[in-house]
Amino acid sequence: MADFEVKDIRTIGVFGGNGMGKTTLVDALMYAAGANTRQGSVDEGSSLSDTDDEEKARKGSIRTTPLNCTFGGKNLFLVDTPGYMDFWGEVVVALEVVDSVLIVLDGTGEIDSGTRRVWDLARKKGLPIAFFVNKLDKEYSQFSKALNSIKNDLAGSPLPFYLPDGDHPSFSAVCNLLDDNAGDIVVESLKGEIDGFKEKMVEAAAETDDSLIEKYLESGTLEPVEVKVGFRNAFAEGGVNLVFSGSAIQGIGVKELLQSFADLFPSPADRGDITVGDDTVAPAKDAPFCARVFKSINDPFVGQLTYLRVWSGRLSADSEVYNSSSGNKERIGHIYVIKGKEQIDISTALPGYIVALTKLKATSIGDTLCAIGKEYRFSPIEFPSPTAMRAIYSKNRGDEDKVAAGIHKLLDEDPTLIGRRDPMTREFVLSGMGEVQIQIVVNRLRSIFHVDVDVRSPKIAYKETIRGKAETKYRHKKQSGGAGQFAEVWMHIQPYTPGMENAEGKGKKELIELPWGGKFLFVDEVVGGHIPTQLVQSVKKGYLAALEKGTMAGHPLIDVTATVYDGKTHPVDSKDIAFQIAGRQGFKECAANARPALMEPIMNVTITVPTEYMGAITGDLNSRRGRILGMDPAGSVQVIKAQVPMAEMLKYTPELRSLTGGKGMFTMEFHTYEEVPGSIAQKIVEQMKEETEEE
Repeated sequence: MADFEVKDIRTIGVFGGNGMGKTTLVDALMYAAGANTRQGSVDEGSSLSDTDDEEKARKGSIRTTPLNCTFGGKNLFLVDTPGYMDFWGEVVVALEVVDSVLIVLDGTGEIDSGTRRVWDLARKKGLPIAFFVNKLDKEYSQFSKALNSIKNDLAGSPLPFYLPDGDHPSFSAVCNLLDDNAGDIVVESLKGEIDGFKEKMVEAAAETDDSLIEKYLESGTLEPVEVKVGFRNAFAEGGVNLVFSGSAIQGIGVKELLQSFADLFPSPADRGDITVGDDTVAPAKDAPFCARVFKSINDPFVGQLTYLRVWSGRLSADSEVYNSSSGNKERIGHIYVIKGKEQIDISTALPGYIVALTKLKATSIGDTLCAIGKEYRFSPIEFPSPTAMRAIYSKNRGDEDKVAAGIHKLLDEDPTLIGRRDPMTREFVLSGMGEVQIQIVVNRLRSIFHVDVDVRSPKIAYKETIRGKAETKYRHKKQSGGAGQFAEVWMHIQPYTPGMENAEGKGKKELIELPWGGKFLFVDEVVGGHIPTQLVQSVKKGYLAALEKGTMAGHPLIDVTATVYDGKTHPVDSKDIAFQIAGRQGFKECAANARPALMEPIMNVTITVPTEYMGAITGDLNSRRGRILGMDPAGSVQVIKAQVPMAEMLKYTPELRSLTGGKGMFTMEFHTYEEVPGSIAQKIVEQMKEETEEE
């Protein structure tokens, strides 16, 4: 590969909602650039981007794929991303490593939730955003409608640079806004707007430089070269959103888009210095090396492939770099740029390059690699909280270790997947962004690691507490020949409230943080040695054992204060085990009489939907025992904040998709535990008792 100048490198992410034709466009771009002998096809399984077996079977992207080509003297790195929201984590990492964003729209549809989510995050990161209105060869497509959606639904500043010559069925080519005859060629609905578009372009160019503003205000015009340079800067600074048109599958508008990548899209040099933690790095060949890892996959032929974006300096083959995130040195062997399944060996990677490395030993997604002697470190990538959870069970006895090892490897490839053994339910729970993502994990366990698993709805990690007070004088006595057991414990329990440990009063207080959450306050009010100190500690052990399984349905107890204030001993038979048993059984007796209550996890939920679905969503939330906290408009959508029991959210992803026709999205995270209403709690307890009897 030629040694390009940094100003001639482009790193562009291709984003959009599901079914917009992103991958088809990337395949068309690669073909038009001469990087492929024929245009790849998603439907035929020949796409350069969708090479994974799952992607071929589903005919859609499930992972971010970087590709490389050259065009017009520029070195282009195109990053194709999934549109399905189950793989939102792939979009998040892609936005961390690109210099500009191209959002693909369907000319026959509306702005969907995935597109809106990309737009919001890209704007938050300050990236320049352009649009490609695709599928204009399809019935009902309309370029002007897409322009209005960008302006009204996204509050963008769209400026069409390549416009269609007509709507379906007369669409056959695109024309440049700056062409003298653009007004004659362009689609009928936009003929009267060409002059306005050109004026907007000149104004955007002028606003990037004080001298250009002054000249424009004085003369009302700018030279073509000034417009081109100024407009390029305006796009790079986010002052305008370029809009392109075409049909990826027909190849219409594709070469024009490639040329625009070369002429108008920013290079790493245009973006300038990048903040890395407390430092800044310059996108220059002679600067100290700095790169960020954003992806890791297991390739069937070369093993682990680690993808990174170079931000400054050079990365050379057969060299050594420092992983400032892990504190380890890594030996660099081969460096590859990716073109479908082909890995092209290069000797040096420059700022803006996206490359793959093999055999890194201590490097993970999000890590910073830098020159030895430097301590550059990017801030951690912020991934969204999971919205789907499933319990994973091995189908075959003896495969548990294989399942665990397989899941562990798959988790390394996708940070939005979280696997953990729930200490309360004892299930292995796999959490992710959606049902499809989790199903793909199951499929890969079968195809790669040759193990089958069952997928079930996870058990809810309920807890128990008490709402009242109770006391008892519990005696444990056992005599069966030989040494006996005797212990009598006088106790009372009540709910724990913050600050009780500091309240005045007799007795020694010990506040204990319980492993499953919540607190336990142990109070020793025994006087006169009626229970020796060491046996008081045995009583505490018994209390802690009883807290592990409540009296309602066997769930752990939280937020309880238990006091031992007196008791009796036997000179021979009183021992540690006897007082543990007395403490445990006495506590259970008290808890059963202290108005026990079942507690359930409550989630903070944020739902974004088009305004027309508000009624359906709020009604559905009410049916799920949700509390609506607020509703805020955001353009053509509404953002609903609510608190909903986790038990009601386990299958919400497909249900929201059904309610909104795929136009809604949501996030959720744990908030707190709250008491389950009495009638519902009784049903839960009865169901759990039935399950226990079956087991």
